[in-house]
Amino acid sequence: MPIAAPISRLIRSTSGAVAIETAAILAPLFLILLGSLQFSLYVIECERLGTTVYELSSSRQAELTDRSQNEVAATLCQQIALVEECPHTIRVQLAPLLSYPSIGTQVDENIFDPGSAGTIMLLRTEAAMISFIPGVGRLPIRATAIYMRS
Repeated sequence: MPIAAPISRLIRSTSGAVAIETAAILAPLFLILLGSLQFSLYVIECERLGTTVYELSSSRQAELTDRSQNEVAATLCQQIALVEECPHTIRVQLAPLLSYPSIGTQVDENIFDPGSAGTIMLLRTEAAMISFIPGVGRLPIRATAIYMRS
């Protein structure tokens, strides 16, 4: 058999060159595979959080105005999967848009003001998604919505 001869020579080879070459090729390919998987999961989690924030600000406003900040965080956590200790680590900020210049750019979890009817509101959320790639820390996922409270 013409195929069996090279395979048997490879098995009997003691030089180790093939093993080193295989390891040199497979390690970067494995990291590329992990990176692609991590990026795909990151995009999915960002989309899930963004969709939930949009739904809360449009068709489910009562859940924002009638609930506490922790309950809103728990609602968001039901939709995202890759955030450790989600109800405790997700940050939710709700404030009238007019106060935005004094709020700052970071999501401040101490601000949760449901406002009154007719007020333009700003809803911002932020969480840290787990990463399984060595050397990469937690990945921030954020979502923002501006809406008029009905």
